[in-house]
Amino acid sequence: MNNRQSFDWIVGNLIPEKVMQFSYDSGAGPAIGVIAEVDEVDKELQAQGWPLLVSEFIDVPTGEMLCRNTSVVITQHR
Repeated sequence: MNNRQSFDWIVGNLIPEKVMQFSYDSGAGPAIGVIAEVDEVDKELQAQGWPLLVSEFIDVPTGEMLCRNTSVVITQHR
């Protein structure tokens, strides 16, 4: 059983101003780098060889989470 928890803002709520201070310009708008856990019950990504922890970034304007290495949107898998 996994008892790790995310901050409310990391799962799609309003990003606090203090966190936005750490954003960077990705060329397409502000982004925030995070380490995210890929959902353990998501067999689709596990079958593709995705690791449990992924370096990703939050695209602030869209609210999407993208893998930093592949740019694949993994919002629904975290």
